[in-house]
Amino acid sequence: MFIKKIPKDSTELKTVHDGTTNEEVLEMLIHRLSGLNEKFPCRENEIAINNCESALYFLNKRTSNRKLRNVEGKQIL
Repeated sequence: MFIKKIPKDSTELKTVHDGTTNEEVLEMLIHRLSGLNEKFPCRENEIAINNCESALYFLNKRTSNRKLRNVEGKQIL
């Protein structure tokens, strides 16, 4: 999802082009790596999967926290 401030001096963010989120890319990578690791297991695959899962966890945590603070979809530091 690609967003930008509309109008420019606003803090509100608006979707301008639909796309794939970072979270969706990570979910796809986790699925792919897990499938490959079933066929060709190794420590490096497990570490890569764990790091992708960790990144996904923290991105979802960030979104959850922003929703609780009612700032999701706004450019507020």
